[in-house]
Amino acid sequence: MSFKSIFVVFSLLLCQFMYAEEVRIVYANKWYPYSYGDAENVKGILPGIVEELLVNKLNYTVRHIGVPWNRAQSMVRSGEADGFVTAATQERLSYSKSSSQILYRLKFQGFSLKNSSAQLTLRTDPEIQSESKTLKYCDVIGNGWAVEFYEKKQVLFHRVPTILNCLKMLQRKRQDVVIHSVDVVEAILAKEPSLKEISKSEHLYQEVAFQLLISNRSSQLFPLLNEVDAILKADL
Repeated sequence: MSFKSIFVVFSLLLCQFMYAEEVRIVYANKWYPYSYGDAENVKGILPGIVEELLVNKLNYTVRHIGVPWNRAQSMVRSGEADGFVTAATQERLSYSKSSSQILYRLKFQGFSLKNSSAQLTLRTDPEIQSESKTLKYCDVIGNGWAVEFYEKKQVLFHRVPTILNCLKMLQRKRQDVVIHSVDVVEAILAKEPSLKEISKSEHLYQEVAFQLLISNRSSQLFPLLNEVDAILKADL
């Protein structure tokens, strides 16, 4: 067998090995509708996107793992997991490499009671510069985005265990406004007929880009990022 033939056979075997390697992607296990469910029972928008890209289009074998979010980040940092789909913050980029293309965009908008004075105030002052500062805002304990957002607006906000708690307080007129992920709030509203009087404002407060991040400890999978970028560019 010639050297060229050996090289071709070796290349084919290497490709087969690469595609046979299992890619371990972790997700938050309690973030409906983005990702929910424990261990390999995790489902949602983000696992669906990864399944379509990596399995259906690129022929990788993927193990989806749902765990508490802090643990998910630790797993990628240590190399126990290969990657996750999230915002490419500077802190996360210190232990992982990101795709260039965006896999998903999270939109943050306001929710209030229909035809309420709070809805009118927020409509006339959506950037919370003057009148809207007097409104009562609500969000989830531990939501770093909300802490940063309201600090910049110089507004205090009420903190509760779940966003459903906030929405129920809106319904009872104990709070005025929830500014949160549109997907999360609309998924709750779709399942809770009692909250039908809550409506979404048109103003977009922020759009957060989610990309695929691969752990520096799984650097053998870095070529996967280029493949994902190529697929997403082709779909534009």
